[in-house]
Amino acid sequence: MSDSAPTSRFAARAAAAIAGQTAIEALGRPIERPTTPSFDGPPPPDLGLFAYFLRATTDDYATFLGRARRKEFWGFALFYLVFWLLGAAIAGLGVANSTFAGSDANLSPLFFIGGGLIALYGLGTLVPGLAVTTRRLHDIGWSGWWQLLHILPLVGSLVLLGLMLLPGEPEPNRFGPSPLPRRESSPRPVR
Repeated sequence: MSDSAPTSRFAARAAAAIAGQTAIEALGRPIERPTTPSFDGPPPPDLGLFAYFLRATTDDYATFLGRARRKEFWGFALFYLVFWLLGAAIAGLGVANSTFAGSDANLSPLFFIGGGLIALYGLGTLVPGLAVTTRRLHDIGWSGWWQLLHILPLVGSLVLLGLMLLPGEPEPNRFGPSPLPRRESSPRPVR
């Protein structure tokens, strides 16, 4: 192992774990931790629906702080459903290509591929789904803990669906600035 100091946080943590040190000792400086969202600067640019889905599953994978506008939430929900339906269609093709004779069932490999894809996709998008829903609830001024309404069969999900349809608060709230682009007010022409 070389004596040079690691430069990335991952390398520092790995080297520290091997050497039995803390990451601060390995890097020689404290590791920066994310803080509360900043209220400074312009809001994020307006993106397309698929771009919001990609951002929610990559950059904002587990970001529970801040606010998400309706377009961001529904963009995530739309493509979540589209990709889930693709996996279900593959599993459905597997069932259609299977043979059922008496008590014996010879399931097609497509059934297992589709089912496995759905399971992996569901696990991979669980955290971003919770995060974007929390940020959407923050946009209307509610805590993310209101997602626990899903525990109530049907009624809780319908209530949350209604909450997701509400417009966000136009002014900054306790969860951060408004995610909507600021509109410059232009003076009205005098008649």
